[in-house]
Amino acid sequence: MKKSLLFLLFFPVLLYCSACTRENKKSFLFETELTVDHRFPIEVFNPMKIHIYDHYLILHQMNVVEFFFQAYKLSDGAFIGSFGRRGRGPEEWLNLDVARSMDNAPYFYFYDMATRESVAVVHKATLDSMAKLTEMGSFTIEKGTFSSMGRPVIRNDSLLVYDAFIPERAVRLYHLNGEQPVITWKYGMDPMEDQLFIDEDMGILHANDSCIIFLYLLKDRIDIMDWDLQLKKRLNYQKGATVLHPDAWDNVWYHSESSYLGEQFLYAFYMGMSHKERRDKNIVRFALEVFDLNGTPVYRYTFTEPTPELFVVDERTFNLYGYRGDNGLEDSISVYHLAGLKEFLENQ
Repeated sequence: MKKSLLFLLFFPVLLYCSACTRENKKSFLFETELTVDHRFPIEVFNPMKIHIYDHYLILHQMNVVEFFFQAYKLSDGAFIGSFGRRGRGPEEWLNLDVARSMDNAPYFYFYDMATRESVAVVHKATLDSMAKLTEMGSFTIEKGTFSSMGRPVIRNDSLLVYDAFIPERAVRLYHLNGEQPVITWKYGMDPMEDQLFIDEDMGILHANDSCIIFLYLLKDRIDIMDWDLQLKKRLNYQKGATVLHPDAWDNVWYHSESSYLGEQFLYAFYMGMSHKERRDKNIVRFALEVFDLNGTPVYRYTFTEPTPELFVVDERTFNLYGYRGDNGLEDSISVYHLAGLKEFLENQ
């Protein structure tokens, strides 16, 4: 009798442990190929980031001569103009970067990475029809570390920062004009002296109006959090423990620069192999994985040509705007239509 009772008590625990260790397969509802719809030429080659603001596609240039940004119309790819002048005078900057804002935000947010002060000045502006900055304003925040592993995110009166450097890696939420973070989400990790980013929690931070998403690069894993930094869901598709290579680039599964969170979906280029493997095998194509905000794997798109290195998605049309700096695609933006996503939303 006692043995039977003990079995009944521990059976649910055994079931739970079995479920925890069971492999979680990444099964997409739909899979299809992507072919380019059209391309349009760009004025300056080699952008390091691309953004959408209002009805403009904004190219953030790597080799800045005079201006940091070029603006193009999303509707037809027409070049509108350049803005963000390089220099040391009024309304000039040395090393601009863009703070991610919500798709419906009225302002374009950016900040100067070259400042040496303990606070960072974040500028907000709108663009007129000639791509000139108007309605300039600014606010300050404790500088901390604006990591390349996740651009600062603006949401109403809050700013979200992923602090990725030693001695402490954490996601921090600030109020604008506040001196201290109001919420911190730390990772359980052991700092490694003089080796930045070499740990199992290396990843990319994204956020929109409804959630915060941490996309892991060294694991096949995605965390979905609310704006109180409470974990809502963890998608963990890894089959076993990751063996970390001393060179972090040889561990990356998701492409570090190529992921985007819209208001409806998370989009991420998945390599399923390290950069070293990709170089050795000369692989220039990989999959675009699309998840809804509940973590459901929805679409897996494969490309019929070399995959863009940078991209952004306009969820009003579900057009993907991508850039690749080689294979004859250096002078243009490629436009793809992500068929099926609008219909998926309508059927929910």
